[in-house]
Amino acid sequence: MRNATAIWVACAVLVPMCAAADSTSVWNGEVRVGGVIEDETGDVSVMQETFNIHEGVTMTRLRLNGRFDRNTHLYFDADNLTLDGRRAQLDLRRTGWGRFRSKYDENEFIFDPAGAVVSTRRDWFSTLTLTPRRWLWVSGDYNLQTRRGDRIGFPNGVDSNIGDAYDSNLNRWRAQVQANHHSGVSGSLQYDGVALSDGIDPRHQRDGMILSANLRLPGFITNRLTHVVRGSIGESELPTVGTSYDLLTVQYTGVAALMRPLRLKYRFYAAQVDDKAEDNQTDRWIHDVDAEFQWKAALASAGYGWEAWDDDRSVTTYDNIRAALSLHHPNQKISGRLAYSTRNKEDEEDQTLLRDTEYARADVRLDARPMAGVTVGGRAAERTRKLPDLDAEAEGLAISAYGSYRYEHFGETGVIAATLGADYRYGDDDYDNALGEYHVTSQFVTGRIDLDVYEKIRAAAAVHFIDLGDDVDIEKSILSFELGYTFFSKFDAKAKYNVYNYDDFLIAGRYYTANVVWIDVGYGFSTE
Repeated sequence: MRNATAIWVACAVLVPMCAAADSTSVWNGEVRVGGVIEDETGDVSVMQETFNIHEGVTMTRLRLNGRFDRNTHLYFDADNLTLDGRRAQLDLRRTGWGRFRSKYDENEFIFDPAGAVVSTRRDWFSTLTLTPRRWLWVSGDYNLQTRRGDRIGFPNGVDSNIGDAYDSNLNRWRAQVQANHHSGVSGSLQYDGVALSDGIDPRHQRDGMILSANLRLPGFITNRLTHVVRGSIGESELPTVGTSYDLLTVQYTGVAALMRPLRLKYRFYAAQVDDKAEDNQTDRWIHDVDAEFQWKAALASAGYGWEAWDDDRSVTTYDNIRAALSLHHPNQKISGRLAYSTRNKEDEEDQTLLRDTEYARADVRLDARPMAGVTVGGRAAERTRKLPDLDAEAEGLAISAYGSYRYEHFGETGVIAATLGADYRYGDDDYDNALGEYHVTSQFVTGRIDLDVYEKIRAAAAVHFIDLGDDVDIEKSILSFELGYTFFSKFDAKAKYNVYNYDDFLIAGRYYTANVVWIDVGYGFSTE
């Protein structure tokens, strides 16, 4: 309720501000009022898309966009103001001075079939940027995320450590100063802080901060070499349980454009984390080398990285290899990319849980625009992960294809426009270990068509379908239909009907069906 009141206060503040605008001000906006009707049955916890649909009458949208004068611009947009699940955003900027942005949204989460165990997360983010000089940039932001309500312990029915309720506040803040010189030299100083409080379990309380600095030096030593140096220090503390960590990092990146088609990049990263409670220090080093070669319509790249983790209990090293080849048509009508990467871990002292791991991934992508208004493309990826010490292996194949078509007819009485889009994804994932195997296939189908006739009649239809098979048997679908009509030039009415379905054919009672109708009427205004 407090957040809803704040949104209404913001609306009240905007009205006198608009009244104070000068003769050069220009405004447009929209006010919409309507309601939601929902009929659902089954396990309401399985369909996340309906968690934040609430029945009732509400101001479905309030939007204001324009300027007070030639230099001061405002954008305000709020949805669902009088029901749960409301959202709002404000953007105010003045040329040559800065910009203020604020955003609020709330989401509900349901954990049981009857919808009795519910929690609400509210998220408010605000940021202020000041540009008093062209070479100076100052910014700061603050984020508050609250979580209230109930939850289900794990296992269900057992008094577990995670508890049966939420009552937490997560605060994040950041301040940054950045300066730039006309020679290309730039630097920044940044402070990040975080504080988590829990009204139910004080053991979750956490405080932390990071202070970091960044310096960019182009042309140092030679004009073809650019250096970037970054360092940070920080600490994190759980005061109730007496645990604390100290963090120190140093990073260097060098980019060399030795010849026009060739570019080299080297990155060094070192970090140290000191766990005071466990008296354990972890050191991490990374060395990355990458090369890019571009010739006409082709771009080839390859790289190698070595990484090491060293603490008082174990030593692990990683070898990372990557390579890619990209091609594109001069007129951007067709483009493609082929990539391959590996990441292998070696447990030097056989102390970690998974021991050695081997990971590999191959990707291929193709996008094309064969004719005006038509876009098609496809992707394929194959990935493997092996844990030889545990006799386990995971393999996955993902294939997708998409296409869209845009049609426009310009007649004497107006424009008729239509957009058709479709997307298909297929996945095949298999996991084997010494005790058994697990295999899942998945299919995702999405399609949508939009029609606009003379900017008076708007219609749309969409389908989303998910099928999970083999060792699971789940089907999920969403059908959507929309119709809108504009009358008296500034008024319009909209209606939307959605059908939600979920079926788990292996678990009894695990199903859900919902029919939802949205109806609203809007008024659009403009001072132009």
